[in-house]
Amino acid sequence: MTKIIPLLCCVVVAALLASVALAHTFAAPTQITRSKLPRGTTAAGAAIVIFGNVRSSHPLCIRDRAVRLKRVVTPGPDLVLETTYTNRMGGYYFVRHPQRDQTVYMAVRRLVQMPAGHSHTCFASRTKNLVIDVR
Repeated sequence: MTKIIPLLCCVVVAALLASVALAHTFAAPTQITRSKLPRGTTAAGAAIVIFGNVRSSHPLCIRDRAVRLKRVVTPGPDLVLETTYTNRMGGYYFVRHPQRDQTVYMAVRRLVQMPAGHSHTCFASRTKNLVIDVR
């Protein structure tokens, strides 16, 4: 019995050290691409598709990320038109039927997760402005 207690203590200490070794921290930047189809001027009320990808060096920063489609409003805060979520490859799309000219962009917020022993940070990013010309 006296030999079992030190052996058990060694096992417990080894397990604790192993769990600390498995803990990790990362901070990864993100980037969003964007495109629009059809290209060029759009008829009022016609369907357009705005699409792109969220890219990052870490998969946690890519899949199931909320992508917000925002319209530039001057002056004042930009208006969120719609929100969608990326697929497992980081892809997203919006289908819109604009009635007038507008300038939009897509944005993802910063994501911070801190489960026990871990720290995961995905930085926020946004696309360049996309001008939608309606005739």
